[in-house]
Amino acid sequence: MLTRYCSKDCQKDAWESGHRVHCRMLRSALGNQDVREIRKSLPVIAMIESWICEERVNEIKALDKDTVKTSPDDRSIVEVDLTVYPIELNLYSLRDYFLVCGSHTFEREVAESITTSEESPYDLVAVKVRLGREYYSLFSPATALGVAFGWTSGIQGGRYIHDHPQTPDT
Repeated sequence: MLTRYCSKDCQKDAWESGHRVHCRMLRSALGNQDVREIRKSLPVIAMIESWICEERVNEIKALDKDTVKTSPDDRSIVEVDLTVYPIELNLYSLRDYFLVCGSHTFEREVAESITTSEESPYDLVAVKVRLGREYYSLFSPATALGVAFGWTSGIQGGRYIHDHPQTPDT
């Protein structure tokens, strides 16, 4: 992923006004590797993630009750496994997720920077994808695209919703 700027001053201004956070989110949504096929598929992966999490929310809540957390403030992460059919859901404590996935996942700091509402049935989402023989654990593409571009995507009422706030013409 590459962003071009007209000058060093514009680049510095953008970096300080949030581009740094956006880059980290998007890099994590790509599994910390800029794989062209994943990058081009990110909006579709985000849509599938949103749909699965919405359609299977009761299953996620049930998994949350069974997940052992090492401390009261330990967070849970739902893994949407797109490498198998039917799609599997796994729930881990954040600590356990990084132990299980090791170096094949996104930056822990990105996961720790996300806050969720009290009424959310889960704290974080990871999406497991496969490309050829390689597996990738991606930080929530839906969250990353939302943070970086203000997009919301998902399935509501049986139809695909993709809102991208329009910038007013000046």
